[in-house]
Amino acid sequence: MENELRATEERPRIQPAWTAADRVLRVAGLTGAVALIAMMVAVPSMPEKAPMHFDLTGRPDRWGSSWELLLVAFIGLLLYTGLTLVARIPHHYNYPWAITPSNAERQYALARRLLLGLRAVMIWFFVLILWETARVARGDAEMLSPLFLLIFLGAIGSCMAWYFIAARRAR
Repeated sequence: MENELRATEERPRIQPAWTAADRVLRVAGLTGAVALIAMMVAVPSMPEKAPMHFDLTGRPDRWGSSWELLLVAFIGLLLYTGLTLVARIPHHYNYPWAITPSNAERQYALARRLLLGLRAVMIWFFVLILWETARVARGDAEMLSPLFLLIFLGAIGSCMAWYFIAARRAR
């Protein structure tokens, strides 16, 4: 543990330049956060009862007060905020290979882009889960699409695969 801490303290403390891809991911995440806040405002107009949990097939298996959806939105915003803060300290991340002065900027940029991508995927997941929950609560749909979870997991997996391939090449 002490060696790991020492290695982190010796890493360069630099902030890589923002690229166009970084900016697109920042805007996508921020747009999702605004959409989530807008959905929180709409909670009072929802039916009194709403699905609070779905099984693996997308069918609701627990119902509760629509006000509980505020907790779901709050968790999404908390996650967004946490990932925003963590993206600012790439020199503290764990990397699968050594960080040196010659590769630090590129590795930090790739890791930050990974977090920005995950943040965008996660916030939009919360937006979509609230949207779909509202549709089921209003009777516009009976269940979530069976592809919902697969698409979400695929997006997370794609972000991770992209990062490991790009970061390995940038060693």
